Amino acid sequence: MRIAFRTDASVSIGTGHLSRCLTLANSLKSQGWATKFICRDLAPAFANQITAQGHQLAILPTPPGAGPNMGELAHSSWLAVTQEVDAADTLDALKPQHWNWMVVDHYALDRRWETPLRGLAAGIFVIDDLADRRHDCDMLLDQNLTDIGIDRYAGLTPPQCRKLIGVSYALLRPEFADIRPRDRTAGSGKRLNILFGGTDPQGGTELALRALLLLDTTAIATDVIVGGSNARLPLIRDLCQALPGAKLHIQTSSIANLFAAADLAIGAGGATSWERCRLGLPTLVTSMADNQRRACEALAQARVAIDLGELDRMTPGALADMIARVLARPRLLAAMSARAARLVDGKGTRRVIEHIATRNII
Repeated sequence: MRIAFRTDASVSIGTGHLSRCLTLANSLKSQGWATKFICRDLAPAFANQITAQGHQLAILPTPPGAGPNMGELAHSSWLAVTQEVDAADTLDALKPQHWNWMVVDHYALDRRWETPLRGLAAGIFVIDDLADRRHDCDMLLDQNLTDIGIDRYAGLTPPQCRKLIGVSYALLRPEFADIRPRDRTAGSGKRLNILFGGTDPQGGTELALRALLLLDTTAIATDVIVGGSNARLPLIRDLCQALPGAKLHIQTSSIANLFAAADLAIGAGGATSWERCRLGLPTLVTSMADNQRRACEALAQARVAIDLGELDRMTPGALADMIARVLARPRLLAAMSARAARLVDGKGTRRVIEHIATRNII
């Protein structure tokens, strides 16, 4: 069986799309599937991440002098070429093999890209969160917390498309599926966790550290997680050294254990939210992009997180005040933790793979 993935990662795009595709690819590869990634202008650090896990990789070059694609999609600028050119390049990268599934996780691509790929792929599998464009696909995954009684993709997918909607399909790595949430009924609030994604272009990590410097944290341990491509790494390192009890983790593979040990997280919305929920970790969550807004609001409505709003409107002083208020309410932390742990059971990747296998039509 063969499955290919079209996704990208960069400072502007972030690493979430690549991360969840890797989670799915790793699980399928462990079951004997052949896997291949198609990415455009991928930085060496991200390319190494793919190949080190045993996947084939084809990097599509951007023509010299090409600027952002000015298409009509909200995220068209994520591509430096048109959808038609990207589809043709992808087909060239996949030939001569025929593929059981083509997975596309990219906000700048829609049915105009997907339809041409049917020439080499028996099935098209879209991973989306936005429900803002039309797709030509056989299966669609939206792992966000949503009202499953409302079909956000009505009219955006073919009638025969199977839709996997909700956090029960969250693509979590095995370390999150296998670990058990810690009992936080004591609500000690003695260990914090800071994670604003792999690239953190807006400086959320720096803001959170500056907020903690305004508080008395002598009795609090803080784990700070950043990606190796974070441009503010030298400054973050200095801030961690100035903060008592802070430990910096760069490109760590122990995120699950660090989440399990924490009493409160401070971070961005996105796919990491479901990892935190799986381990019952309450969160002060903020949106770093428009596409995270709905997810942050849903987390707050489920009472598993406190929505701080948009990151660029947050100040260190306001964040410090919220941290102090939440840490002073251990019963609130315990209740948020219990609700979060009930929300995500860690079996989403297994469920998605079962659907892929049963819909294998090659």
